[in-house]
Amino acid sequence: MKHFFRLFTQLITLFTLALVLLFCFAPALINNFLPSLLAKTDLDGAQIEITQLTPWQLQGNIILGDDKQQPAIAGGFRADYSLQSLLEGRVEAITLRGVTIHLISTNGKLGLKGFALPAKNEESTATSFTLSPLPVIVERILFRDTQILFEHGPKSLLPLVVQGEIRPEVNKEETGGFILKGIQTEIHTEGAVSTSIQLVSNLTDSGPHITLVGKIGELSGITEILPLPEETKLKGTLAVEADLLLDSSIANLKQLQARLYFPELSLANKSYTITSNQETPLSLSLASTGKDIDFTLANLVLNTPSMVQAALSGTFNSDSGQLQGSGTIESAQLHQPTGLTFTGELSSQQTQLELTLAGVNQQLQANGQLVKIGPYQLQTLLNVTNGITDITTELQLGSVQMPDQNLFLEKIEGKMHYALGAPIAGESPMGHLAIAGINYKKENIANLATTFSVTPEGIGFAGEIQSRRSGSLRVKFTGSSTTKEPLSLSYTVPATIVSNGSIPRFISLPKGLTFSGRLEGKGTLAYGPGGVHGNTTLSLQKGKLDMKEQKIHLEGITADLTLPMLPYIMSGPSQQLKVATMDIGNLKFTDGRITFRIENTETLFIEQSRLTWCGGKVESGSLRISLANPELATTLYCDRLQFTELLGQLGITDAEGDGSLNGRLPLLFNGHELVFDDGFLFSTPGNGGIVRFNNTAMLRQGLPDTGQAAHLEYSMQAMENFSYNWTKLTFNSKGDDLQISMQIDGKPTTPLPFGYSSGQLVHTTTGAGIQHPIRLDVNFHLPFAQMFKYGQSFQKMMKP
Repeated sequence: MKHFFRLFTQLITLFTLALVLLFCFAPALINNFLPSLLAKTDLDGAQIEITQLTPWQLQGNIILGDDKQQPAIAGGFRADYSLQSLLEGRVEAITLRGVTIHLISTNGKLGLKGFALPAKNEESTATSFTLSPLPVIVERILFRDTQILFEHGPKSLLPLVVQGEIRPEVNKEETGGFILKGIQTEIHTEGAVSTSIQLVSNLTDSGPHITLVGKIGELSGITEILPLPEETKLKGTLAVEADLLLDSSIANLKQLQARLYFPELSLANKSYTITSNQETPLSLSLASTGKDIDFTLANLVLNTPSMVQAALSGTFNSDSGQLQGSGTIESAQLHQPTGLTFTGELSSQQTQLELTLAGVNQQLQANGQLVKIGPYQLQTLLNVTNGITDITTELQLGSVQMPDQNLFLEKIEGKMHYALGAPIAGESPMGHLAIAGINYKKENIANLATTFSVTPEGIGFAGEIQSRRSGSLRVKFTGSSTTKEPLSLSYTVPATIVSNGSIPRFISLPKGLTFSGRLEGKGTLAYGPGGVHGNTTLSLQKGKLDMKEQKIHLEGITADLTLPMLPYIMSGPSQQLKVATMDIGNLKFTDGRITFRIENTETLFIEQSRLTWCGGKVESGSLRISLANPELATTLYCDRLQFTELLGQLGITDAEGDGSLNGRLPLLFNGHELVFDDGFLFSTPGNGGIVRFNNTAMLRQGLPDTGQAAHLEYSMQAMENFSYNWTKLTFNSKGDDLQISMQIDGKPTTPLPFGYSSGQLVHTTTGAGIQHPIRLDVNFHLPFAQMFKYGQSFQKMMKP
């Protein structure tokens, strides 16, 4: 008995030792056979190593991919089982712990980095989905600290840490094996993106029925892998709910109910912001019972910066790829919603989409101004092929009215074409825009035509604004728009003869005023980070102005004006205005020169003015002219005005002689008329002259009544040929008249037939005559208001 017990003990020991040796050496034996076994499968090239094998557990490592530094899949796995479960064909659990899965996106397709699955044989594609019995079933597949690296582009790497569980649901067949009835999946990720996904799939003979509930906790983590414009920021959360039924081939959709919505969203850049909230989330709903998928996009809120709301709905056919639908766009700035229709075709090779905005009329608010739009249509054609997005947009507007600005645009037509993603070697045509009529205050004043082109730096354009008034005044312009400078243009005004007919009727000119001249100009205008800035230069040559009723005639007008700080209406200093001849009634001026600067839209500052009058010079000091205050005052400084010529122009005719006058003439303009304020002109001391008044009747009227006829007669005869020592003229306004007081001191050039009798001056024919010195004070009253009633016309021109 003892011998038997000792023998049994030894056998048990040997069997146990054999089992231990078996499990110790089994991994090495299995590892020797694995490469040849894998070579016969789709996993040829994979490296699988068994590191531990026990009756209840198997552990190992797996490496998949050609890149040894960054393989597609790398990490450890563990299979948990029992002898009982293995006998029943069950593996209790497979755990992937610390595994790294490296995914890469290439040409829009997702795959394992450095590992390509064998190409599918299209001819052998299965036409139905069959559920064959499985000899072994894994009850749970666990992901613990599994890292997924998603590579999108050379510098974009999105790391995710995955925790999850997959639980198959099976029915055990009486004949052996297991039939898969469903799969329950629950996955959570951390890292760049926090997600939670719950997926339930029930497999039937007619096809899979899948229910999905998922949520992305923060969208900002996926911005690097999305095709977002530069400087665009994305924040928010995304939720997905879906219920779908596939047919037995798993290739066709039999039924779908899905909703994708954003409980929180902020997609913002410099141009716009798209927002969503929990009360009215931006959502996309899908529904289908066959090939046609109905979709609805609701609560799309776009701030640009004004808020715009859009809603879309339509149908997509999964077989043909045809897409069609409609929608509405609403905004507080729009009087009524705008209708939107779209059609298209989507496929793996090409995407075509046509969008149309159209309506009979519309009203909107722009910067607080009402804008009325007549019949309108905006059509956009989008074609995406081989990574190139081709966009063509056509615009047709019957009219655009801005009542507050008295502006009316008619027949606006444009077309733009652009290819995103296409290489730009040089300048190529892009499109055009034309406005048939630009009307201001019910007058058609101009039309506009411009063309656009694509350049490596941005967009270029060139065009022309053509006046509809006589003279064919034109403004030609060229420019560009780039990311650094949104707008930069230069323009020229070719030399053109302008006249009254060139001025729109809404610009009120004084009655009877006519003008003509040759106008030309040039300038630049730019808009960038510093705002709007530019300059312009205008030149007028051979100018002429007439006001026949007021007997005003200006000729030989030349002017140069430079505005260096647009948009501010402010000129540089010392702008020049020249007038060759200027006649105002009987007053005749020549060689007029005015130096000025424009301070703002309401103020003109005269720095200095000078002209030739009566053979001498007249200058004025600085003077500020304001629309807000039309009253002004200045002083004319006169130098060497010819005495008798001055008298003749002031209406004291038939005088001749020599001598010159100097002095100053203070002038006031009260908005209606010119006023002289104690002006005076005097002869140069010590330099007298000879003057002859051939019409002494005017002098006689201007002399005071002394009651001495002989003295008056002597004085009148003396003035017919008078040698004066000095003279002085004073100028003062009296009501509507100009009073000129002339003081003159001297004696007759030759003796006159007068003498003295009993102490009285008498006329005589005897004797040599006398040359008695006299001094006369003569007052002339001239109807100066009539002579200068053009002041009212100037006031009319100065009204804003």
